[in-house]
Amino acid sequence: MERSVAALRRKFPTPEHYQRFMDVTGFPDPVNGETPLLCAVLRSELQVERYLDLRVRLNVVIPEADLVRCYEANESKFFDRTFAEMKPRIQLVLREQQEQEALAELIAQLESRAKIRYSPGFDPGPADDAPASVAFKCPQ
Repeated sequence: MERSVAALRRKFPTPEHYQRFMDVTGFPDPVNGETPLLCAVLRSELQVERYLDLRVRLNVVIPEADLVRCYEANESKFFDRTFAEMKPRIQLVLREQQEQEALAELIAQLESRAKIRYSPGFDPGPADDAPASVAFKCPQ
């Protein structure tokens, strides 16, 4: 759990931002500063991530033909970059799209059997200085 808390702490630009998050959420114990509630939340989040790895992410396979089709459909947006140069980015985009679709299907299946709630983790998103990327969408 210490690694998970440390990883969460690193997502904030400064220790003050992290402390403000902790104060606003009410995670730290005001007496000893320990974070049992935060650890419980992170433990649950880790269990969900492991479940999603097994049920969703490991089942996503992207055929080479889909990569080529996506490249060809978006070639004008790639500024003369070759397929080999764009392949990793295309794989990432297609993987994210397919994982989101598979996750939506899994949630629908689970909802048909029980009431569930799914919310993304604590990730504050990309930093302001994150590199800009080429925006494109692959055909389905």
